Amino acid sequence: MLSLSKTVVVAAFAFLLPLTANAVTVSFAGPTGSGTPTSRVFSEGGLDVTVTGIEEGFVAGIGQDTGGIGVNGVTINSDNLVSDLEILILTFSEAVSLDSVTFSDAGGDNDFFRIFVDPANPGAPPAPGTTADAQGATAGLPVGVAADHRIASLALTGTVFQITNGGVSSSNTFSLLNANFTAIIPLPAPILMLLAGLGLLGGVSRLRKA
Repeated sequence: MLSLSKTVVVAAFAFLLPLTANAVTVSFAGPTGSGTPTSRVFSEGGLDVTVTGIEEGFVAGIGQDTGGIGVNGVTINSDNLVSDLEILILTFSEAVSLDSVTFSDAGGDNDFFRIFVDPANPGAPPAPGTTADAQGATAGLPVGVAADHRIASLALTGTVFQITNGGVSSSNTFSLLNANFTAIIPLPAPILMLLAGLGLLGGVSRLRKA
């Protein structure tokens, strides 16, 4: 027969199994999503991702085609990292681990990207000298399903992800094709109480054996 403590362990394990989160990919290739020309909502894996755009500090339109999504068109570019910066903002309905993103129309010109997690002022250009949570040249990234697709591995945790161009040339452009994320599932209060009780049972069992 199973002891009480072993029974609790089995019950806890059975309860935790449904909480296992799987990686989910949300595609921004058009025509997908819903909303307005300045705010597109994509639903995947039980979560919503709202995409908005900012250019020169003002709300900008979202462009979308089969190659992905961008700001005021289907790309993210910049002639100046502060005054003429296009910012694409991904806002998830719950906290996630952003595992990777795929850029299209990238790599050939050594395009640069920057990603900021949960910025204090979403949509505002980062202050000079601000270090991005992830940055790099798309040309050095692994190639995706097409020659101009570049996959950036990230492992960034948050709710809001601000993607900007990292170059200072209008030829430094790319689109966001998709994002691969894993939902962060907090343990429910009953499970936390169950684990606490399990620890107490273990302590009582050791005292009886002593």
